[in-house]
Amino acid sequence: MRRGAGLAAEELASYYRAADVHLLASTGEGFGLPTLQAAAAGAVPIAVAHTANPELLAGHGCAIPAEDWIDNEFGIRRALIDVDAAAAAIRRLSRDPATLAARSARARDFALAYDWDAVVDRWEELLEGMCASPCGRRRVTPSEAQLLRTVQGGDVGGRVSVTMIRREVGRLEASIMADACAADDVLSCPTAPPPLELEGLRVLRERGLLCVAPPDLEAFARLRSIFPVLHCFVPLALGAEEPPVEPDVAKAVDLIAYASPEELRYRVARSVMLLDSEGVLPSELHEHAARCRIPAVMGPSLDLLMSPAAAVDFVVGVVAAGRALLTDPVLMARASRQRGDGAGRLSASDENALAQALREQHGQERNRPVAVGA
Repeated sequence: MRRGAGLAAEELASYYRAADVHLLASTGEGFGLPTLQAAAAGAVPIAVAHTANPELLAGHGCAIPAEDWIDNEFGIRRALIDVDAAAAAIRRLSRDPATLAARSARARDFALAYDWDAVVDRWEELLEGMCASPCGRRRVTPSEAQLLRTVQGGDVGGRVSVTMIRREVGRLEASIMADACAADDVLSCPTAPPPLELEGLRVLRERGLLCVAPPDLEAFARLRSIFPVLHCFVPLALGAEEPPVEPDVAKAVDLIAYASPEELRYRVARSVMLLDSEGVLPSELHEHAARCRIPAVMGPSLDLLMSPAAAVDFVVGVVAAGRALLTDPVLMARASRQRGDGAGRLSASDENALAQALREQHGQERNRPVAVGA
């Protein structure tokens, strides 16, 4: 599927008709046209219980609770669907043909109320009512007239006014697109923790950037085979011997000495995860990562994320834990919050000092010359 192309309507309808259920796992819908399309074909719609979805699911579909919440680039609250609950709903329907058939029939009946001709008639009524009369006043539609009568005749007095603003075509859309392009991605794969907010400073995470201890370079190489966008930096004590790096991942590995603590702290704040399964990195670095709400994969934490099958090989366990964080936005967000909560709240002066240090380093990074070569 791509803009201006994709499936023909007939082919899309055949997929809907072939399905028993339709799962829409988006974070919210202004209306949710796929849900209505699926219902029209008799597929039982399933979606997260947020925004417009409950209205399009009531009585025939399945509204799945949200497992967690995020804010998008416009500050709008978005829902992350409960994956287990969605799977359970599909499982229940697949094991109960009678309920599936009944819901399918009700879904089809619901969708018929949105028949194209009926919707066009409603739009025609609305648009005709918005046309200006010769004297420059807009005519009141029958629906608005009914609303006015209801409000004015109620127990509590009220007044309804409608304001129309003339805008240049395309200006609002261009503004919205500019805001969206300037913002960071709310959801991505691999995932990232929410931005760090400190004293009015908003530090965005660098997509795919990991802080990796030298013993975990093998685990990083395996993770990078899953997520090619991953790259990392390896903090080294001053004078320490550089660890061996596999040739196929060498271009994605950067080595940083502790001689530049400001740069190191800034890069930690910008990273999405810390790998230190053997606990060889300094405690000060871990404390800073926790204050910056960076999830960490360490020895004790593997028991919480690792499946029994992954426990056979310790390196595989690190990879399993890292993969779980990088693929599950709910797990990543919760790990980020827990990391910050575990570090304890900074005093106002310490928080201000940290924000100032990060702000200064950010300025230096932006002003650093970029080498241009063939």
